[in-house]
Amino acid sequence: MQQMPVFRERILPLLLVGLVWLSLLIGSEGPVSRMLLIAQYGLLLLWQPVFDTNLRINRAAVARLVLVGIALALLAGKGLMLCWLALLASMFGSRSIRTLLPWQRRFHVGMLLCLLYMLWLVGTPGVANHAIPFESVFKYGVPVVLLLLAMLPVVIEPKRQRASLDFFDAVLILLLALLVPMGAVALDALSDWSYVESLALVLVGLGLGLGAFAWLWNPRAGFAGIGALFSMRVLQLGTPFERWSTRLAAHSNREASPEQFLRSAAADLLTLPGVVGGDWRYDQSIGRFGVERARFNASVKARGLVLMLLSEHPIPPALHLQFQLIAELLSQFYQAKLREIWLAEQAYVEAVHQTGARLTHDIKNLLQTLKLLLAASETMHDAERSAALYSRQLPEITRRLEITLKKLTLPLAAEPMTRVIATSWWELQKCRYIDSDVDFVADDLVDAVVDEDLFTAALDNLISNALNKRLLQPSLYIHARLAALNGEPILTVVDDGEPVPADLLGKILIRPVPSSTGFGLGLYQVAKMAAERGYMLALSNNRDGCVEFSLKLSG
Repeated sequence: MQQMPVFRERILPLLLVGLVWLSLLIGSEGPVSRMLLIAQYGLLLLWQPVFDTNLRINRAAVARLVLVGIALALLAGKGLMLCWLALLASMFGSRSIRTLLPWQRRFHVGMLLCLLYMLWLVGTPGVANHAIPFESVFKYGVPVVLLLLAMLPVVIEPKRQRASLDFFDAVLILLLALLVPMGAVALDALSDWSYVESLALVLVGLGLGLGAFAWLWNPRAGFAGIGALFSMRVLQLGTPFERWSTRLAAHSNREASPEQFLRSAAADLLTLPGVVGGDWRYDQSIGRFGVERARFNASVKARGLVLMLLSEHPIPPALHLQFQLIAELLSQFYQAKLREIWLAEQAYVEAVHQTGARLTHDIKNLLQTLKLLLAASETMHDAERSAALYSRQLPEITRRLEITLKKLTLPLAAEPMTRVIATSWWELQKCRYIDSDVDFVADDLVDAVVDEDLFTAALDNLISNALNKRLLQPSLYIHARLAALNGEPILTVVDDGEPVPADLLGKILIRPVPSSTGFGLGLYQVAKMAAERGYMLALSNNRDGCVEFSLKLSG
């Protein structure tokens, strides 16, 4: 399992640098050198740390790689060899900086030093027509160093931690690898120093310059340094985008229409550097801002939004990423505005539904009262008693019908709250249900008042459900009690029938539930009304022989 990583991480780079040494040894010109250069190119493609080796490439990519190989073979020479050495040095140098394992770092540093030695002390003197200094070291020392590097322990890095090629590090090392010998050759030509002395002087000067720059980057001597100034400059590049994103939130809060929001936010894109115009499209909505034509453009897509930005200057890849982020933000905000409209429509439909449901249930309770009134009058043979019953019930039915009709013109949360004395209200309810075989009991109700609409609706629903339950259980006993605690009324309705089914316990009073004996929409509406007015309707007891609902002040 470890043979392939060892082959790639150790054998391939050693073969590559070994062939470079052999090319310099026999000369960088001639057919053999060209063949060796092609072999090095093939080894580099196998070892390169830029692309995944398992990546499948198409025919066009293969053709381009072949063309590069042909160009290397045709252009083979001393100058190309210098560039080739610098390129390899930049790759090994970048790997040595990025790798996390000590033995791997030592291996790549050793390879880097071998390549720099061959570049500075072998390849460059050959181009400048100088004698190769320390030629015996080159002939015999480099192979020995490569053998020593081959004997270093091989540690296989996990794939997720494997060092990749950093472009910035590689370019920096490439420039240094080429500038150092160029400076040495120039100093050699302008002075009496030898090439080796010039190279040593350039390296010393370069080291001092890099040391001074490192100190200026972070001096720790009372001022921030170049590093802080560079960071400030980098942060300032994002300032226009940050300002635009701040205004984007302001547009979202101000504009109610999604299309108008998108037009305003897109027009603000003209404040970004280089943006002179553009257009956007989302489904059937189309908009344009700024100029209609420009030399360069960038088109990005995000969640159905197509955004094109125009510029008079070339658009770098970094701005493409920023434009993609802009499109994502615009699309997210636009969809949020669409969801706001949809939720408002759903809230309106829900309000209409809730109002209709409450009115329907109120009318149902009125019909139930009328049925009870008619049933009671049919059993009475005394005209005076019937007239007295009608005189008591009809005004109450009329009043409740007026309240029901008023709900058609009042929002759900704005229904009027009428408080009445608890004692008088309770006596009225006893008269209403005098013929329903319901036991009414009142505790001490001194100074207690009730919310007439809420308590009447709760009592009607609870007794109506209990009476429906009595149709299935004829011997059902129904008991209603009104008590007071600290001046606040507590209404309870109890029956001795079967408990509420277990599958309804988590739903009753929370949402409408289907049931043949009640406990459905009416109780849900009353529970919601109670919560709006600061009360709580609850199933306080639920066992066989005692099913109790209570209405009291919440908290």
